[in-house]
Amino acid sequence: MQPLTSDDPVMIGGYRLQARLGAGGMGRVYLAFTPGGRPVALKVVRSDLGGDQDFRVRFRQEIQAAQRVRGLYTAELIDADPAATPPWLVTAYVQGPSLQEVVDNDGPMPEAMVFRLIAGVVEALQAIHAAGVIHRDLKPSNVLLAHDGPRVIDFGIARALAATPMTRSEITMGSPDFMSPEQILDLPVTPMIDVFALGALAAFAAIGRLPFGRGHITEVAHRVVHEPPDLAGCPAGLVPLIQACLAKKPEARPAPGQILQFCVARAAALADPGQPRPAPAAIDAEPSRSAWSDHSATVVLPDPALLVSPPRPRSRRLPIVAGLTTIALAAVVIAVAVASHLSGGRTTAGRATAGRATATRHPVTVRAPARPHLVVLLSQGHPVTASSDQPGTPWVAANAVDGNLGTRWSSAFSDPQWLEVDLGAPHAITKVVLDWETAYASAFQIQVSDNGVAWTDIYTMMGGTGGSQTLHVHGSGRYVRMYGTQRATQWGYSLWEFQVFGT
Repeated sequence: MQPLTSDDPVMIGGYRLQARLGAGGMGRVYLAFTPGGRPVALKVVRSDLGGDQDFRVRFRQEIQAAQRVRGLYTAELIDADPAATPPWLVTAYVQGPSLQEVVDNDGPMPEAMVFRLIAGVVEALQAIHAAGVIHRDLKPSNVLLAHDGPRVIDFGIARALAATPMTRSEITMGSPDFMSPEQILDLPVTPMIDVFALGALAAFAAIGRLPFGRGHITEVAHRVVHEPPDLAGCPAGLVPLIQACLAKKPEARPAPGQILQFCVARAAALADPGQPRPAPAAIDAEPSRSAWSDHSATVVLPDPALLVSPPRPRSRRLPIVAGLTTIALAAVVIAVAVASHLSGGRTTAGRATAGRATATRHPVTVRAPARPHLVVLLSQGHPVTASSDQPGTPWVAANAVDGNLGTRWSSAFSDPQWLEVDLGAPHAITKVVLDWETAYASAFQIQVSDNGVAWTDIYTMMGGTGGSQTLHVHGSGRYVRMYGTQRATQWGYSLWEFQVFGT
């Protein structure tokens, strides 16, 4: 953190600036305060970028997308003005150093801490991808280590920078250390580029150096595309996961949900090798509930319970990241408790026994019938029906579950109205996200049903505000619907997206 200079403004968009937090390819970042005194991080775009109309258009698009991201491990985008001169944005302020700073100052992290770090970052990626955003620039300087866990920042904004003439080729944006082969080769990208970056980030945290070495940008790019990563010195338990994430082909990389499950099981094994652990599921490709992913490969990782080795001593040089344990260990305890309950408390074959200290690298496929701790997006791409569609328009019901905020469902004028999605099988429902086009929906209910006939209310809203609404709910059923009972004006209901999350 640096004090302001005469070149720095003191107020932007009603926010009072206090100090510089840093600078990057897009502009400067300041510690600022809201009128009420809450600290925030305010990023001001470089003046030359602000004068580029292509950049402004893409910046506005990425701001709109980033505002949909909601996650425990992300720094929420609070405010922005892409039309200002210069453009700016405001995110939640995260007090803590970056992963880059911690590793540079203190060296590699212990193995168990790396698993907890990956678990937090991959949860952030799940939230980012669920909002239809690809991070595109996941790297150690974009992961901040707060006292209660990591926070991923700057998601999606790299795409706006790529729109400028000086950076049409993404490789010119900087070092390819955390870029995937498809980015370097200028091929179509999917969220799997973030999985590749996650593998490089995990390697950096575990061994304190870049997995594809240093050198001229073209040399590093060649290694990323054609050569295996250098993981010498990496703890054995992390190697298979990092190698899987750094696969050259995106379809060969594990999905974020699979990575999270592997990390939770591995962290449990490291925390107490003598205790029963949940049997890890086969690392099959996560069911494609998103337009982002179309691969169906099976990535088999070793059984984490068979990779038990004595934990590395906790480094006294790393007190600043001790907070990574809090939430992640809670997740481990929950996962262990759930698995123990499902198995009646019995230890199954394939789990580690007390005293095992040798590493077994043979792939083991243990298929678990359920993953009760993994919350996923359930609705996208599933059949959807509605009480009515707006006559004579392309705004049909299916648009509300297509993952595209540029298409919508709009109902006719009569009350009541409903939009119903068939999940294909019963699921436990934990969250519903409604992206409204307008605030016309002043009252509605979220309902679930096992048969599509008898419905149970799990959420009631008597004063809708429009925009994006995240509703935390509790219920179960095969069918989920938004049942509108009151409107603020003569218009019907109009939704960009209807997202249902659960297990």
